[in-house]
Amino acid sequence: MYKLKFLTVLFCCILMITLTASSNDSAKISNTRKADAPLVLPSGFNSQVVTTDLGRARHIVIAANGDVFVKLEKLKDGKGIYRLHDSNGDGKPDQITGFGNYIGTGIAIKNGYLYAASNTGVFRYKLDETTGIVDETSVQKIITGLWDKKQHSSKSIALDNEGNI
Repeated sequence: MYKLKFLTVLFCCILMITLTASSNDSAKISNTRKADAPLVLPSGFNSQVVTTDLGRARHIVIAANGDVFVKLEKLKDGKGIYRLHDSNGDGKPDQITGFGNYIGTGIAIKNGYLYAASNTGVFRYKLDETTGIVDETSVQKIITGLWDKKQHSSKSIALDNEGNI
């Protein structure tokens, strides 16, 4: 189980690196496509591009069932959070669904909830961690009034075991 979680975290890190490659990176990569850029991994590990058309990812989190939740820098089709679900285990998401009509950075999972930050507050959604399904109707804005100064306005979040955010 530990190895599976480690591989899932590694997979998400690779996904985040792939999704957040910027135009400045292309100068460093020269004529190599971003998706083909060399990635050095320890022996026994491999990498795979799982999606390329979400936009720039800011943060990612993984549910207990392996679903990947991606918080985007900009809205895609009016959504700022995307769930990538791989139902057949081939390493590629066959269900990609979006929700949350706000931009921001932070995203976390704790005690059956998915938390997501906008530039002015924090929301939480009820999450079934065994299926990865988010109840969008359960959304609660739990923090309000954060400043959005338009530059470096994103809000990262972390949750502890004492109920603090």
